[in-house]
Amino acid sequence: MIVSRNDRPTGDDIRPSPSGTTPLQGAGASVDRVPDPALGIFESLLVWEGRPIELDAHLARLQESARVLYGISLPDRLASDVEAEARRGPPCARLAIDLDPRRSPGHRITYRSEELSPDIVFPPPAEGIEVEVLRLHHGLGAHKWRDRRLVEGGGGPEEDPQPLIVDPEGRVLETGRGSLFAIRDEVLRTPSLDGRILPGIGRRRILEIAARRGLSVSVGDMTLDELAGAEEAFSTNSVRGIEPLRGCRGLAAWTCRGVTGELRLEMARGWSIPVSEH
Repeated sequence: MIVSRNDRPTGDDIRPSPSGTTPLQGAGASVDRVPDPALGIFESLLVWEGRPIELDAHLARLQESARVLYGISLPDRLASDVEAEARRGPPCARLAIDLDPRRSPGHRITYRSEELSPDIVFPPPAEGIEVEVLRLHHGLGAHKWRDRRLVEGGGGPEEDPQPLIVDPEGRVLETGRGSLFAIRDEVLRTPSLDGRILPGIGRRRILEIAARRGLSVSVGDMTLDELAGAEEAFSTNSVRGIEPLRGCRGLAAWTCRGVTGELRLEMARGWSIPVSEH
């Protein structure tokens, strides 16, 4: 069953997980819990001048998660529904597609549209974000869960610093809202998809760009010490594109140099989004 409308999950839609999960903040915070699958999954995509960016990739990821987790097949008309929602909303927006599996019979799909300032899309290097270590024993996993309470505090997804998700052995996984990349010794490094990391759409685009440009790429384990020694670091996601990381509390500070800037410009061109070079 599908209901297409703009609404946010209400208190009735969000319930405490059986483990009593609450947001954890602070350097080195450690938690051995996982998101509650019963709350469902979602996709969050960028709408630019009424265009849903990377729509096919978002729907493919949502369909795969719906099939694996709940045995649900998405309707054929979902793409056209999302395009209609994008046209009805603000010209620059974050459009969320929420899938709630708890509705009986079937499930419910709803939409949330939030107007954005264009300035947050591919922000200039000087406006990088700060991160802070959060140790999640199992990571956030390979699905985009509606239950975000492990990584979002009272300020929501806009708060700074953002979590830098690390496993108990000190291996870096991702940030609270994007895939992580670092440039060290002229090599572009990113953690591998091992089931604890979301297969980011922005991540895939960056790897495609790197292959076209002939950049050296290393996909595999990255420790906190290795990240601290990087010359550049950035996060990528489907709404903001590329966000340079300016530092990690208690660990390191970075500056945005040539590689991050070049990737930023090429990814923005691929999305047909004009950005300044500075």
